[in-house]
Amino acid sequence: MAVRPNYTMEGILKFNLPEEREDFDLACKASKYSITLWEIDQWLRGELKYSELPNETYKAFDIVRKKVWEIASENDINL
Repeated sequence: MAVRPNYTMEGILKFNLPEEREDFDLACKASKYSITLWEIDQWLRGELKYSELPNETYKAFDIVRKKVWEIASENDINL
């Protein structure tokens, strides 16, 4: 039986600071952006499901939630 070596994969992002500070900050905060987008979606979901919203408000929230999902999908983001 052949023994397989144990490889670990890693990814390294490199930035030339301070010139690329904005890109560095964006990469560092990516998970916070993802969580924020997910929380917005969950808030909209809760409002649509559990709140007694006026019909116009319900429709507007539904449109916004669908648009959030559409934009996320276009950018290869899974909520």
